[in-house]
Amino acid sequence: MADARAAAELASITRDLLATDLFSPAKVEKAILARAGAGFRDIRLVQPQPFDLSRSAAARTLEDWLETRGFRYAWSPTPPLADPLHSALSEDYSELAIFW
Repeated sequence: MADARAAAELASITRDLLATDLFSPAKVEKAILARAGAGFRDIRLVQPQPFDLSRSAAARTLEDWLETRGFRYAWSPTPPLADPLHSALSEDYSELAIFW
């Protein structure tokens, strides 16, 4: 059976991988162009899991990328999903909205 330290490390690695994929500047740029091409002036990065990734290195890298290109962005709190597999006491998490 794994100990708490190993479980915490595994969770941290998984969250970092998720953040790296979600906040990839190349993926975000492609999504922005597709969304703008459809006439919208904003996009919200929707996370597949309710983790607060706003303080991750990948999120900070994306913030820098957005700022250098003149995009505005905001982290907004998102209440936990109503999901029977998750505790009602789970934390809120932030999602990123990008505007142009």
